[in-house]
Amino acid sequence: MADNTATSIVTYRPDKEQLARPVKVLAVQSGPAVLDKQQNVVAMVEWMRRGLDGFSADFVIFPELATTMYFAGTNDPSWQDQAEPIPGPTTEVFSKLAVEYSTNVILPLYERGPKSGQFFNSAVFLDRRGEIIQGALPDGGKVSCYRKTHIPSSYSSRPTGNEKFFFRPGPGLPIFKTDVATVGCLICYDRSFPEAWKVLSLSGAEIIFVPNASAPKRRAHTFLTELQAAAIQNGVFVVAVNKGGLEVLEDERLFFGTSGLIDPESNILAQCPPREGPVLMRADFDLGDRTEYNR
Repeated sequence: MADNTATSIVTYRPDKEQLARPVKVLAVQSGPAVLDKQQNVVAMVEWMRRGLDGFSADFVIFPELATTMYFAGTNDPSWQDQAEPIPGPTTEVFSKLAVEYSTNVILPLYERGPKSGQFFNSAVFLDRRGEIIQGALPDGGKVSCYRKTHIPSSYSSRPTGNEKFFFRPGPGLPIFKTDVATVGCLICYDRSFPEAWKVLSLSGAEIIFVPNASAPKRRAHTFLTELQAAAIQNGVFVVAVNKGGLEVLEDERLFFGTSGLIDPESNILAQCPPREGPVLMRADFDLGDRTEYNR
C-alpha cells in the first residue's frame, strides 16, 4: 500500500499582522505511488485530512498524475485502463472532501477523454461546493479541466518519458475563477515554456499552480530557478508541487520533490525537502503583495 505517513510538515506565514488578501494553500508532496490506484487514492485522502487538521486551506493541490505511478516510461497500453472520465470516481471522492473541508481542490489525474481513444494528463478544479470549476480559454471556449499542453518524449534505447504514447495535448491554456483568486495551471514540462506563463498572466491569472512528477537530475537543479524567473516576469504567485521519493516500475525513478511557494518578486517563501515524500506544505500568503509588485 502507498505510504500514508507524512514525514514532515513545512509551514509558512508572512511576518505581518494583517494580510490584505489572505490565501492559504495545502500542497501535498506525495511519496511514491503503487500499482493499485485505489490504494493511492486512499493515501491521498489521508494526506489531505492530516494537512487540514487544524489548518483551513483555500486550495489543496496534489502532484501530476496523483492517482497512479508514473507510467510513461513503459509504453504499455494497459495503463489506459487506469484512466477515468471527468467527472468520475476520483473526482467524486474529492468533491465530497472539498465540501467537508470547504476548500478548493486541484486534482491531477489520468483522464479518459469524452471521445474514444482520447487520453489526457489533466488537472480538474473543484470548488468548495464540490462542483467542477469550468476553465475559460483565451478564445472564450469553456473546458472541464486543464489538459497538459506540452507533451514530452524522451526515447532512447529504452523509453524514459514517452508521454506522447499516452497523452494528447490539451486545447489550450485556461484560467479558472475561484472565490479567492483567478488561477491557472501548468503541468510539469509546461513550466519550461515562457509563452504559456505569459498567456495565463495576460488572461488574468494571479496564482499559477504547477503539479509535477519530475525526476531527472538534470532538471532538479533548475526547478525552482525556472519557477522564480516565471514568477517575476509575470507578476504571479507560483505554487509548485512535485512527488518525492523512489518509485520502481521497470526502472527506478527518484522524484526530486522540492515543492515550493514563490512570490512575484521571485522569493522562495516555502520549500519542501528534496527527494522525500510524503511531505505536507501549509502556507499562508498575501495576494495583495501582487499589487505592490505591479505598481
